[in-house]
Amino acid sequence: EQFRLGLVDMQHQTAEIIDPAGTKMTTLGGVVLEAQFVVTGGGYLLVTSDEDPFEGCLHMSLLDHQLAKVDGMRLGLPYRPGTFRPHGHGPGESLQFSFFADEIWRLEVAPRAHLVLIRPLGPVHYTSPFFKGHRLTLRLWDAQEE
Repeated sequence: EQFRLGLVDMQHQTAEIIDPAGTKMTTLGGVVLEAQFVVTGGGYLLVTSDEDPFEGCLHMSLLDHQLAKVDGMRLGLPYRPGTFRPHGHGPGESLQFSFFADEIWRLEVAPRAHLVLIRPLGPVHYTSPFFKGHRLTLRLWDAQEE
């Protein structure tokens, strides 16, 4: 399926997600649709970004079959611009990309939600509630691990 953005709210840096039939499904953070993927087992991963040349922010949203948001993460730093550059799929359900510079991030999608007690520090933030299980994990990729 091919999703597209509908009404964009530049002040709040959000946009409507429109399905292939032209129906508004949900509103997500970000005003540029960078990438979209079908997730094994059902659902979709959408990657959107803000349109701010001075303070870039990347939003990763996991949607279910009905396009309801299941999980979400945000990658961004104050006063630090970013540009999404995909590097392809990693092992399993994962996506590798760069955003701030040449560092490579790996976004992994778990088949089932798990509780994350230790929240990542720095530029990575979950956008869903604290005690909600998460399927998304984002970390810097280390070639030594493979």
